[in-house]
Amino acid sequence: MNMKLEISKGNAGRRRILLNGRRLFSFVWKFDFSFFRNRWLNRELKKILGTKVIHVIGDSHTHFFSGNEYIAPVPLVNDIQTCHAKLSSFSVFHLGPSLAYNTMKEQTTTRTREKINFLFFENYIPAGAFLLCVFGEIDLRVHVFRQVQRQSTSYRDVVNTILEQYCKFLVDLQENGFHVIVWGPIPTGDMRCSKREFSGTEVERNQATAYFNERLEKFCQAYRIGFISLYADLLSREYCTNFSYLSDGCHLSQKVWTYVLPKMRTLMAKNSIT
Repeated sequence: MNMKLEISKGNAGRRRILLNGRRLFSFVWKFDFSFFRNRWLNRELKKILGTKVIHVIGDSHTHFFSGNEYIAPVPLVNDIQTCHAKLSSFSVFHLGPSLAYNTMKEQTTTRTREKINFLFFENYIPAGAFLLCVFGEIDLRVHVFRQVQRQSTSYRDVVNTILEQYCKFLVDLQENGFHVIVWGPIPTGDMRCSKREFSGTEVERNQATAYFNERLEKFCQAYRIGFISLYADLLSREYCTNFSYLSDGCHLSQKVWTYVLPKMRTLMAKNSIT
């Protein structure tokens, strides 16, 4: 008996396995390009950073620097998470839902300062390392406009209070011999990012984020601290987030490396990080 086995195309990218014209089963064909993308990224990052490893500390936005499209946390130690690293130039330390406002404070609910000190004392981050600080998105998305209502004040006043603490933290790191780089908060997410808290409207939060980044960049320039921000690149129109650049409605997609690499190249070429 002759048997004829064939593969045919169906709808929505499906493939069908046919035996003598009758379908045995079907499947969806997907090709994962992330391996080739990360190979290219590792090569480009080596051109920019050489043998340097940048230690990334902060909130869940640190996971972007792992090379993973979606957050995939791996417990490390002391309630600190890392992830399966696909980019060898970065070492990621997710400290929990940490606030920029609390970076100088001990005994907060997230124990952010204690976790950072632990990473230093236990040599997870060596003395004199390059540090990329990723804080502020939660402050802006959740807390700024709550405080605006509670205190009957402006978002600028609330942001100034946050930055007063955060900038002290950055100077403290610098004075302790670290090479500090700051990652400016990205445009805000919305209800597409499930189980996330929000206060204020999308436009209001993005206005506050713009002010936060503007003030923070000026501070970093004055203290010769590296600063990278994608804020302006990720807006679809005035103060509206372009969600095509977010993987889950809140966190960055790996596709934005096309914006990040030139900024990193410029930053390292200036050699302005002390």
